[in-house]
Amino acid sequence: MTSTDQAGLPEAGVAAVAAAAPAPARRPRRELAAATVGSVVEAYDWTIYGILAPYFAEALFPGTSPTAKLIAAYLGFALGFLVRPLGSVLIGRLTDTRGRRYGLTLTVGLIAAGSLFLAAVPGYASIGLAAPLLVVGARLVQGLSVGAENPSVAAYVTETAPAGRRYFYSAVSYGGVVLGSALSFIVMNVLLGVFGESGVEDGAWRYGFVFGGLLGLTALWIRRGAAESAVFTAAAGGAAQG
Repeated sequence: MTSTDQAGLPEAGVAAVAAAAPAPARRPRRELAAATVGSVVEAYDWTIYGILAPYFAEALFPGTSPTAKLIAAYLGFALGFLVRPLGSVLIGRLTDTRGRRYGLTLTVGLIAAGSLFLAAVPGYASIGLAAPLLVVGARLVQGLSVGAENPSVAAYVTETAPAGRRYFYSAVSYGGVVLGSALSFIVMNVLLGVFGESGVEDGAWRYGFVFGGLLGLTALWIRRGAAESAVFTAAAGGAAQG
């Protein structure tokens, strides 16, 4: 009995579709940029929360002990990791049924929205326990998105890269993770240099999330202009005809 993929084609047929499909993208560099910029956003978002936590924990989390507040902030960080597999399943399913570009725009859009939300969430002194709950909720949404980002990018790059350059394009797109992590430390140093440690604690930490949100919106714009994978389009069309 022949197994089938989620688009309804036999596995052997998927390979045939990939071989017979037209050139995966008319502008492969645009598609590579769309994949890479999302990796930058993902890595920046994840790293900036970790390095800013000592500065915003006092304002957003309850308790009398600074150490307890910081631990609570990092627990929110950990919960984001726990929901990543769920994001891979839920959003990955949408990526397989509605398109690679749909999945990629959804993930980066949610990451950007989460960053801007964290930049604007009121402090514990203003809204009480709602503050840490909103922070954790935003991190859960971002965790779901990041969980689907990496496999979606891998599929998209593989299907849109020029023949014979798939490994190279995959390596470049993954390099966005390194760039995003480095960028978070650059932004952190700029904030400390401009506002000082006390200024960052007093609220300048929000600019780190604002930058992440704007970066995510830029990635969203780039991804919306990228072409859908021709392999996915051909497979979906074949499944519909069948």
